[in-house]
Amino acid sequence: MLLFSRPAPKAPVADPRLAEPTPTLRLLAGEHAARVARLWPAPHGPYLEMPAQRRHLTHVVLATSAAPPDALASALVGARADAVARQFLGGTPVGFVKALGRLGELAWSSGDYLLLLSLFVDEDAAAVLRQTPLLTPEATISLATLSPPLRVVAVARHIGAPAHAAILDEAYRAIVAVRGADAAATAHARWSRAADGKRLFEMAAADMAPVRFDLAPFPVHDDMRRLGGVTALDDAGRRFRNCLATYRDSAADGSVALYEWAGPPPAAFALRRDGFFGWRREEARGVANAPLDGDARARLTTALEGLGVRVGMAGRTVAERLKRAAGVDHSWIDDHETATSAFDL
Repeated sequence: MLLFSRPAPKAPVADPRLAEPTPTLRLLAGEHAARVARLWPAPHGPYLEMPAQRRHLTHVVLATSAAPPDALASALVGARADAVARQFLGGTPVGFVKALGRLGELAWSSGDYLLLLSLFVDEDAAAVLRQTPLLTPEATISLATLSPPLRVVAVARHIGAPAHAAILDEAYRAIVAVRGADAAATAHARWSRAADGKRLFEMAAADMAPVRFDLAPFPVHDDMRRLGGVTALDDAGRRFRNCLATYRDSAADGSVALYEWAGPPPAAFALRRDGFFGWRREEARGVANAPLDGDARARLTTALEGLGVRVGMAGRTVAERLKRAAGVDHSWIDDHETATSAFDL
């Protein structure tokens, strides 16, 4: 008689805690921690023993490759870095893998890695990156913000903040649009001789100063009707149910020009004289001060830019932001002024 029976042995159960990233892994791997933990469960020894360059390469591969985990784990630990790049990334631009050793200890986001990779495809940007001792996401974003002509070592080495890159690029494009390619090339050559960031932005601010004081002609367009007197202004104010009348004095002294746009939808807008651009669109509203939708804004912007009217920051604002970047704070600057701010968006 069988008095006792032994229960069937249970299959071993993996400790679920091993699949979770440890605090150390979360610190080093950031958004990639969970994927790293699936390759190397806690305590994540193979990953933690890697040099920073190999960890960054691991993050890039995990962000872009759909290879089986076993193949990834084996190659990332044992193969040469360039071989890993060829196998899982299809090859990378010259200098990219080596640059991963200058990214610091902590992981970047997937988007920042991909941005860095795209910049290495640009020969001039790659030259800047190869000569940058410590690469950061901020420096990478700054470089990507610059127009291609500004992606040269002599200029880009002085820019570490994306906001500074954006305002320098704004100035460069403004000079191209208003004064032409030759003037922009001259400015570019001057900027390339700057000894430091302060001098670079001082030079750019000087290049944004007005050089003429003649009055620009009022623009003419089939869909635009100038409100050229008090009667027309008051009539438009009643139809649009807005405060156009507050512009009466500015319109009278010639600093502002008021117009009605046929639409659809109809709109009333103001142009203001600008020392750099000539005329700049300041405000545009629909009936009862309603903001214009995207299509209406685009049609009006296209028409105004076709007439040489600036749609964007005032020349003075660009110059003062450049001075701020040079280390001189100008508290009057409107930090929220953008190309669409005049539409009250």
